[in-house]
Formats: sequence, structure tokens, C-alpha cells
Amino acid sequence: MKPQISIVVVTWNIRDILERCLTSIDREADASFELFVIDNYSFDSTREFLRSWKPQNPLLTRYEVVFNNANLGYSGALNKGLRLAQGEYALLLNPDTRMLAPALLKMVEVARRYPDLGVLGFKILSPNGKTQRSISRLPTLRRQIESRLGLYKPKFDYDKPAEVEQINASVALIPKKVLDIVGLWDDGFFLWFEENDFCKRARDAGFKIYYSPEISLIHESQAGIKKIPFWKRQLIWEKSMFRYFRKHHGWLSALAVSVIDPFCMLLGMALRRFRKLTTV
Repeated sequence: MKPQISIVVVTWNIRDILERCLTSIDREADASFELFVIDNYSFDSTREFLRSWKPQNPLLTRYEVVFNNANLGYSGALNKGLRLAQGEYALLLNPDTRMLAPALLKMVEVARRYPDLGVLGFKILSPNGKTQRSISRLPTLRRQIESRLGLYKPKFDYDKPAEVEQINASVALIPKKVLDIVGLWDDGFFLWFEENDFCKRARDAGFKIYYSPEISLIHESQAGIKKIPFWKRQLIWEKSMFRYFRKHHGWLSALAVSVIDPFCMLLGMALRRFRKLTTV
């Protein structure tokens, strides 16, 4: 019998945080599931930990760790797990997330309410219990500029279910049939804009993106990303942004946003610093 949910966790150099994530899955999973952990060529103690960690949950039907020989980026590594997945749904979890309570059965229950479901997101909490902003609209040139300047602040009621344009994929539930139709994630995105791209492709294929507040998970935001040097993060960001805009808005928009974005970023940093100084 196929599992109800295939959980895929992509990790890189956050051994202690990963252990908390996997322990929470093992403790709280309440539906038949398989678990795939894809290590993206970690050089800390992650690999040693994964070689010794053994899940105990009796509902687990399959557990497999994939050790990449190079850092393939998020999408490239994620696709390795998705290709192995046999469940009715694929649950994408960042390694810096934690389940707070038994939730898999509830996820399936919510997902089945939406026959046109493409991607389902849930309430994401910071470790201090504050709700993280995880819902936004798909990127356009204007929104990208406003976001960099700190002017784009979408309003959203995180206590109500809703159809949305995109979710933050640190936690995302995707029906297997959607992956079969839409395809896997675009591994041309090393990091960033990959969930924007998948949500856009799912919507273009006739599916819808939904948010449910009925399930909450903890997310220690950007735990792994902080290990990447600032300048390298910016290069990855610019490359992914260019790819997204070229793919969905054309070459002209891609070129425009690539020229404008660095200046807007610097101006936005200066404006935020000015506001902080003037409000002290």
C-alpha cells in the first residue's frame, strides 16, 4: 500500500537544527509516510548524524538518505526526493522547520477539500510564536522594486483560509498528480524564486494555491542561508531573479529588473537604516 504522504527534506550544514526537524517528524507523524532526506554535500557533522539516525515511528513505510556529491541547490536536490516519492501527497519541509503536533492526517483532510489543489501552505511560526509572513503575490517588476525599497507590504489575514497566488515553500503540500502534470521543480533555480516559479506553473496548468491556518509549524528562518557569504547570496539571488523574470515576463523585464534591483536594494537598506535611526 502506498503511503499517504512523502516527506522530502533538503539539508545543508545545519546538523543540530536538522535533528530537531527529523525528531519532530518521527514524533508527530500520524499518517502513513515515507521520509527522504537529501544532503546537499554538507561539510559539517550532518552526514555523520544521518548515517546513525534511525526513525522509530511505526507509520513510516520507507526511509532513505541521499548524499549528493555536490551542492545541487535546493531545486536540484528536492527533485531527487520527489522522483523517489510514491505517496498521494508530497510534503516539502525545510530542515529548519519543526512539527508541533500530529498534523499529517489533518493536512490530508484539508487538501482533499480542494479538488483543484496545486499547492497547500500552512501557518508558519517563528520560534518565539510570532506568525511569519509566508503569503504574497507573484513577482512583477513593480512589486520587486517596491519590495526592495521596503514599500511592498501585502496585507493578509493568517487566521483565515484563502486562495492565494503563492506560498513560502518552507512548508508545502503538493498532490502527486500535480507533480505528474506540472513537472518537477526547475533545477535552474539554485536558490530563491523556485517556489514562485512552481506556483506560477501550477496556476498556469489550471490548479490553485491555497493557505490553511488549521496547522502550524515552527520555522527558524534562513538558518542555512546565513552560512552563505553575503556577496555570494546576492549573486545567487540576481541569477534566480533574472531566470524567473525571463521565463515568465520576457527578456526585457528580466534585463530591467537585473539593472534596477541592486540599486533598489541599496536604497532600501539605507531607507530602513534611516527609519530606524529616526525612530530611536
